Amino acid sequence: MKIPLRNKMLLLFYRLFNKEKYPKPLLKISNSGKGVRNIIFLLPSNKIQAQTVSYFAKRNINQKVRFIIHEKGLPYYKDIPHENFIIYRDSDINWFGAIRRKSITRELGDKSYDCLIDLCQSYELALSLLTIHFNIPIKIGIQSPIAKYLFSIVIEPSKDGFLETNYLLIENILGISKK
Repeated sequence: MKIPLRNKMLLLFYRLFNKEKYPKPLLKISNSGKGVRNIIFLLPSNKIQAQTVSYFAKRNINQKVRFIIHEKGLPYYKDIPHENFIIYRDSDINWFGAIRRKSITRELGDKSYDCLIDLCQSYELALSLLTIHFNIPIKIGIQSPIAKYLFSIVIEPSKDGFLETNYLLIENILGISKK
């Protein structure tokens, strides 16, 4: 995955100015844990990824979840109740390519979230910059050149190419897997 130099510089800028904004908490993940209760999913807006992601996200509706998605991706997630969506539009993205956080944080409310899961298999600048600003203890994403700066848990892409393997691993880590 090739990331343009402009985007790398922008990510560096965001990381430098938000470095000590939120200290990283020490987390313990064990079999005896209760799992997570409040989850934010970052959903891809392209059709190919959305088919698999829709199935995974739909399985986790029992938790208190919110889905952040671009308006172009809405038609691919018909099985998920739209009241759980936080939709951003091109008009919500500023000149730098970042989502204006006020619109997102207003919809999220004061509720604290346990986990953020980025289900995008490709690089999306707006969602990456948004990830930096969230004060959430567990941030999970798929391996990319910038993943170590964004996520507390990075999932390696599965060798066999099945995305479902990655999603099932995320469910197991968080204690939300369906048995």
